[in-house]
Amino acid sequence: MQEFLDIVLMAAAFDQRVVLVFEGDGIYALMKDQQAEVLDLKDNSLIFKALSIYDINDVAVEKESMQARAIKTDQLLIPVVATPRHELKQRLQSADQVFSL
Repeated sequence: MQEFLDIVLMAAAFDQRVVLVFEGDGIYALMKDQQAEVLDLKDNSLIFKALSIYDINDVAVEKESMQARAIKTDQLLIPVVATPRHELKQRLQSADQVFSL
């Protein structure tokens, strides 16, 4: 996850428009009150909270993935837009660059 966030921040630093999309189990990365140290992982919550400093304000999560995991947007660290799968697919197809983790 850290390498992916580094790429995202670097793109934003070079004035690239960045849209983050989370789907499937990737949504768990945005959950509040994680205890990453228990699994000996780096806590990325501060980076997610700093995205707006880099003008990364367009964060979407797949609506169906949230529903399947009974996750609500208020359980997430940052503001997101719950977007249906078919709309996300269209957005990704029209993107100039897509990086996937």
